[in-house]
Amino acid sequence: MGTLIVNTSKTTEQAGGLFILTTFLLVPLGGCWVFLEITPKAFQSLAQVLPTTWAMRRFMDVIACGQGPQGALLEILVLLGFAVLFFIRGLWRFCLE
Repeated sequence: MGTLIVNTSKTTEQAGGLFILTTFLLVPLGGCWVFLEITPKAFQSLAQVLPTTWAMRRFMDVIACGQGPQGALLEILVLLGFAVLFFIRGLWRFCLE
């Protein structure tokens, strides 16, 4: 996601601002500040398209529920998918200019 933000920014200051804005949007929406289980079902469904949701799901399973890192294959694959998509999009933008 950093590659995409940097390549869509015109200045270093703009990149920093966009990074902070993106962070402050994704963190609460992905369940890092509030448990998604207490939010409405529509919000929980919408949150599934965010990488922070998938990371928090596994963190909560390991930390709060005492599960081990085994069984994290789905979350790891989804997060790798997000990483590849953001990297390709950022690289594509970089190669166009």
